[in-house]
Amino acid sequence: MSTRELVQYDGSIPGLVYLPFLSSGKWNQWAKVREAENALTYLINHITNLPRMVDNGKEGYFPYYDAYWLDEEETKIEIKMSMKDKVYPLELSKGDGAPSGLSITHAKYYLTVNRGWLNHTPDGPTADWEAVGKIHLVETEILKEYVQTCEPLHARYLRPHSNQSESSWCMNLDFKLLYDKDGDRADGWICDIPLLYEGNEPVGYDFRLSKVIRMSPRFKK
Repeated sequence: MSTRELVQYDGSIPGLVYLPFLSSGKWNQWAKVREAENALTYLINHITNLPRMVDNGKEGYFPYYDAYWLDEEETKIEIKMSMKDKVYPLELSKGDGAPSGLSITHAKYYLTVNRGWLNHTPDGPTADWEAVGKIHLVETEILKEYVQTCEPLHARYLRPHSNQSESSWCMNLDFKLLYDKDGDRADGWICDIPLLYEGNEPVGYDFRLSKVIRMSPRFKK
């Protein structure tokens, strides 16, 4: 395991976003959600070759999409973040079965941020692992296909909410299992960014442009 210095959270530095509630199930802290989405949008607009992205201008909960590209179609984007490790909880419906999440989104793509691992020495005799934030851009249709084909492997589970009526049925999204119709990998990995820590506990993401650790040549500006 790597002994590199952990990035400690400092609320006075723009781009360092504190998001511990994304692991605790407290999903209603809209100010922090908006701060994180703005930081992610700024990062994506400055380091990738994707069309410029802007938010939907809506405050609070808006289930259909979070942002869109300034292209001819105004392609809609759903932004999802998690502090969970390796997999992302993909919402399929509310706890009472009402349509929600993937079943009602108008977005063509999901832009996701979750925790994962980076091996700095993949060809070396020993691994040098670092816990990082991983950013992916995945077609919604591929996610829907994933749900249909992988549900026996990743059964639906109920994610509780502090307000019981807002609980939701989810599936674990394993990016390694995403493939397109031609059988090619379709995880849409964009880049790795640092995690933020309080002591040794990961509490958020470092979205600063200068701190991007590694990036996919496919998306590089």
